[in-house]
Amino acid sequence: MLERYNTIRDEVSHQIVQKKSKFLCSLIQVETEEEAMEYILSIRKKHFDANHNCFAYIVGLNDQSIERFNDDKEPSGTAGKPMLEVLKGAGLKNVVAVVTRYFGGVLLGTGGLIKAYTDAVKTCLGEATIYESTMCEKIKVEVEYALLPKIEYLLHSSNQMIYDTLYLEKVTLILFLEQALSEKIKNEIIELSNGKANIKTEGYLYVATVNEEVIVSNMT
Repeated sequence: MLERYNTIRDEVSHQIVQKKSKFLCSLIQVETEEEAMEYILSIRKKHFDANHNCFAYIVGLNDQSIERFNDDKEPSGTAGKPMLEVLKGAGLKNVVAVVTRYFGGVLLGTGGLIKAYTDAVKTCLGEATIYESTMCEKIKVEVEYALLPKIEYLLHSSNQMIYDTLYLEKVTLILFLEQALSEKIKNEIIELSNGKANIKTEGYLYVATVNEEVIVSNMT
């Protein structure tokens, strides 16, 4: 699995016009190929009267990500593949792009089509919020109240996330630790507490912070 990956925050759409043809690009984040196809079908249903609904998507968080594209009756290689290349060039994962074309009566030719579909995705990405998500280990740490300031300092100085704090008989911290640093941080917590900290791993997730909002994604 990837240690980090880039994707988009919300669904976004943007339209460009090339020689009277309208190219409406729609982008959304997905986690599975099934979600990608559902979105593509929803756009095709919404724009059933369009001449073409071409798509490209990248799904999966490893070196063998699924990459698919379709020209939807445009000349081969003029739509879906250029769209896919834009997504790959932006370093994106788990994203699908659909470009809906309403023909304006003027033929664009092979080069013109490639440029139009490329520009449609690029300009739409310019409207999107792109963020980096990092693989993290979710752990629960239970410690005495007296140790809380030291552990908070350790986590803040290491730029690690305290997701939640529960004030019970002891303090319980819910942490998202970057996988690359998790063993080191856990060992330091054990050392600070003289071995008294109760640490429990609760799984692995991808975590990002966008405009102070924590976004948690499953590992797919």
